[in-house]
Amino acid sequence: MKRLVLYTLLLIGTASLFAEEVEFSVKNYLKYGDGKEYAGEKKDIEFSRRYFENWMDLNISKGELSIDLRLEAAQKSQKGEEIADLTKKSITYEKDNLKVTAGDFYTIFGRGVVLDLREEKANFFDNKIFGGKAEYYSDFFTLQAIGGKGIYRYVNDSSNNPADHYIVELNNTIYGSDVVFGLSDMLDIENGSLSIGGSYLFMEGEEADELIYLYEENFIEKTEVFSANVSANFWDIDFYNEYAVKSTHRSPRQEGWANYTSLSYFGVKGLSLTLEYKDYYKFGANPNIIESSFTPYQNPAQVVIDHTAHLLKNNPHVVNANDEIGFQFQLRTSLIENFDIALITAMSSLHDENSLIPSSDDDFLPYFDNWLEVGTKIGKHGLALGGGFFKDSPMGKNSELDFGDIEDGSVTNYERITGMMEFNYELSSKDGLKFGFEGQSVNHHDGLTDEDEKYEDYYGSIEYAYPEYGYVNVSIIKTTEEVPEGTDDYWLGYEIGYNISENHKLELYYGRERAGIKCSGGSCRQVPEFDGFKLSLVSSF
Repeated sequence: MKRLVLYTLLLIGTASLFAEEVEFSVKNYLKYGDGKEYAGEKKDIEFSRRYFENWMDLNISKGELSIDLRLEAAQKSQKGEEIADLTKKSITYEKDNLKVTAGDFYTIFGRGVVLDLREEKANFFDNKIFGGKAEYYSDFFTLQAIGGKGIYRYVNDSSNNPADHYIVELNNTIYGSDVVFGLSDMLDIENGSLSIGGSYLFMEGEEADELIYLYEENFIEKTEVFSANVSANFWDIDFYNEYAVKSTHRSPRQEGWANYTSLSYFGVKGLSLTLEYKDYYKFGANPNIIESSFTPYQNPAQVVIDHTAHLLKNNPHVVNANDEIGFQFQLRTSLIENFDIALITAMSSLHDENSLIPSSDDDFLPYFDNWLEVGTKIGKHGLALGGGFFKDSPMGKNSELDFGDIEDGSVTNYERITGMMEFNYELSSKDGLKFGFEGQSVNHHDGLTDEDEKYEDYYGSIEYAYPEYGYVNVSIIKTTEEVPEGTDDYWLGYEIGYNISENHKLELYYGRERAGIKCSGGSCRQVPEFDGFKLSLVSSF
């Protein structure tokens, strides 16, 4: 902690001395929570959870130079860590067409099939690299070269009791390059654009001292990835395709691939069409384990519906990096006056031999998701209605199956029929009310017992918002699913957001949050049930 305070005083003192020449900005984040979490299949394991986190992002720039630092302290953090350190540090030099960064950095190659470095604090995801990055831009091409160490951290949750969980670090060597050639000027293309590119990535992890939970799935043996991509825009049509091959030097050695294609049309005002296609095979961190996720440094397109409906958002489909083929189609239109319509359908499954389309056979763990949403204006007010059918056969629930000989009824799956309504009532030009309601019928088929469990979930919320000052929200989830004796079958929460000033925003939450799944970086984790108080404060200077 003393070192943290010293860093802060040194930076503030330096900025003050050169205040007339240096641009200096600070953003501070504070999070506090106090309550209880519940875990286990029956949510019968209870333990206290109290955390206090604060991190300050500082940027100091002068001319071509820029310094970024993060001073972080936690006692304990939401993940149970004790922190008092400088957790991010980088210096960047940028002049003309060249940009060089030394220290911690983020970047993306293409659309994330080969490399996607980013941070999502809300999902406990941070896959930064400490090393160096060089970027060069010209009229004809852009070039990136990166190299360094990736310290990937995750929660070891092998125990059913979250009190026993701890943080695991895997140290990985990473270097690679990405180049994109713009062909429009070379070929004198006037009414469109065309580019081609390619990427290379090398990854290798250090051996762990002992076998740890998820070690086999997350540990990165020596791995190489090559990719090529093409991007084109003509006649209001956007096209993108990226194909990557991956060689993993495990025993046995595995060769895999990833292919992502996107085709969109925006030629008619008020109408857009998008078709996405994915084909991932042996592309996980460990290709020899079918349920292994993508490496922490890759985030290929998921090609699943990103729902706004609360009851569906907490139960997303988890993409299988080692064996999944699928597509998603979206139609969005406002051609009918005062109506916005969205029709989205997605489907995927394990590969059915050499078939180029997903299979609907339960033997291939199909995922279906169909959603229709209509929004309209009623005077100054707004109404949105939505509904759909969702079916998923999660790999995590079916990984023990013998995929060469699956018996009828042995596949675990979930079917969800969901309806949604949202009504916005404008009280004045400055404030308004929002009412939300969702209902969902669930059929859970347990492949181990060949039995069905049926229940209903309901969600309701009411929110008053005065954007200049903040908002107040009350929400509740109610279920008819059987819950452990002595446990409530509803989750009630109260939330307040207050804009203290233009640069200071405060959020408070009190109540119960239902357990669910959060996904980031191509991998998903189970979030435990929480009952208590949470606070967050964001300040900018």
